[in-house]
Amino acid sequence: MNSTKTRLVGATVLAASTGWSPQKKTVVIDGSRIVALEDPGSSNKDGARTVDVGGLYVIPGLIDLHCHLTFRRTIGPIWQMMAESETINAVRAARNAMTVLRQGITTIRELGAPNNINTEIAKSIEKGLLPGPRILSAGSPLSVTGGHAKNIVTYADGAEEFRKASRAVVATGAKWIKIIGSNDPTHEPHEDGQWSFGEVDSDEVEAAVAVAHKWGARVAVHCMGSRQIELVANAGVDTIEHGVYLSEAGARAMVDKGVTLVPTISGYLETIWPRWQRGDDWAARHKHLADVHMEAVPIARAAGVRIGVGTDSVGEIVHELKLIHRCGLDLQACMNAVTKTNAEILGLEDKIGDVDNGLQADLVVLRDNPLENLDALRSVEYVVQAGRVMRPLDIRMGSGDEAGDSEPWLAGKNEELKLSA
Repeated sequence: MNSTKTRLVGATVLAASTGWSPQKKTVVIDGSRIVALEDPGSSNKDGARTVDVGGLYVIPGLIDLHCHLTFRRTIGPIWQMMAESETINAVRAARNAMTVLRQGITTIRELGAPNNINTEIAKSIEKGLLPGPRILSAGSPLSVTGGHAKNIVTYADGAEEFRKASRAVVATGAKWIKIIGSNDPTHEPHEDGQWSFGEVDSDEVEAAVAVAHKWGARVAVHCMGSRQIELVANAGVDTIEHGVYLSEAGARAMVDKGVTLVPTISGYLETIWPRWQRGDDWAARHKHLADVHMEAVPIARAAGVRIGVGTDSVGEIVHELKLIHRCGLDLQACMNAVTKTNAEILGLEDKIGDVDNGLQADLVVLRDNPLENLDALRSVEYVVQAGRVMRPLDIRMGSGDEAGDSEPWLAGKNEELKLSA
């Protein structure tokens, strides 16, 4: 048997490479990469391991562009969780990373954690110490002094401090820089009667963008409010997160500068639900945002803004796709957004986001067809990560005994031990 090759036999492939039309194929994987999509009945000349996926659907691994592993889908006041010890936050992040992978999400962008825990978790997964998705981390977000998200940010004021702080983020190994661009929801209406006001100035954003792009990183900005969205877009950032109160002028600025919108609608709708126990004040203030959040996507689409898919702290990937579908994207466009488009936004389209020759074998095998019903994305039969085919519950922490058992080693050392005694 060829130990490096695996064949997923009987698959119905759904991906950008097939035009999202179902195609019966055998997916051939060599090591971590897809090397062929063969017609049904092709022979196993190499003696590869065979996995029968007859009647199942193979899609690209899902990509979530807005995660917070240290407080992902956790119950209770969010600021209390952020203020907990670094150890507790790290353990929670490790647990959530494993859960995310089990759901078929093979790549995430982690957009803010205390003490750079997200970047260290990313390194731990890359080294094989933890199970989890590929993580592109933004480390600790940058905010003006006294700004939004105080428990997880690094404060900076003025262009020079933003420039220095951006270099520090990139130096930790982060692939993205996250900026807190606005404060929201506020306790009362501010600019143009909106429950938000802009915090960061254009020269501060421009300084961070210059550093990031010089060093091969990208910039995401938490931003709401019509005026602030336009300001941030004109500064040349890569993505705007949330985008509540997006105006037509802001959307045009996003198109002109090539800025992507990642709306995270499910995160802001769900956070006001009683099940999350965020508190009455939190729910009342966030309701002002939730009531108008979905208006941003049609405005963005009408202008030609690219739409990415992310969930934020309590959002959920299937719920997010359903909401985007309600905003006008058909099911095929939704599936393309959470795979191919998201990969392009990350700059990884030559590695992930599709089922095609030469790409990383990051795949999900489903029992049901997501182009008929998005709930099918919950019917995960296998997760394939870098060519490794796993049942969801087989994704778990390793033993940690890297050297193996001691006794076999000692058996061969008995004579040496006697001589040295």
